[in-house]
Amino acid sequence: MDFITHEVIYNQLLTLFKSKAFDEEDVMNWCQEVETLYVANPDDMLRYEQIPLTVQSNNRTLMPTNMYKLVDVYNSNNQALTHYRNGRYLIIKNSKVGDQFFINYVGTPIDERGIPMIHKDHQPACEAYCKIQAFQEDALNRAIDMNLYNNWLERFDGMCQSAKGGFRSWDSQRFKKMNVILGNQIPRIGFMPLSHTHFKGMNVND
Repeated sequence: MDFITHEVIYNQLLTLFKSKAFDEEDVMNWCQEVETLYVANPDDMLRYEQIPLTVQSNNRTLMPTNMYKLVDVYNSNNQALTHYRNGRYLIIKNSKVGDQFFINYVGTPIDERGIPMIHKDHQPACEAYCKIQAFQEDALNRAIDMNLYNNWLERFDGMCQSAKGGFRSWDSQRFKKMNVILGNQIPRIGFMPLSHTHFKGMNVND
């Protein structure tokens, strides 16, 4: 098995730091930041197509935590929607709360429950990054040993550099050959349920 989930790292953190409160969803998101922002190895990723989402508030929708590259944003009639990204949020222009749409993207694999996975070789980097994020405020307030915190930073940077990949050398044909997961095959991605029921009766081209 080449992959693990954030749960392995979450349980490890709970064991190591019994007096520190860790939020499981935060740990999942931090691990995916490592996989999609810092390592970004194309050999570990898949194409996701026809993923159904709903506008949540102020023209925006939270995107799947395992997303690396957004490819398409469109409605049920296969019409492209004007949009832009703001962090983990996708802004759909001229939309309102409850509007439904679809996205295609490239991202990390998920397990049968829809939980994003992490390459097992990246576990140390994910654990280091989670510690950096969880203890950042403590470091700023000098509530923990700064030598220890700086060691985490240095180790994390080295781990990412040794594992880093990227899409810069990929052409369109390599993207097209990636394995595909369709939105109707999965109920959720991470802690985010998908909007299948809202699209009942709508026509989306295969």
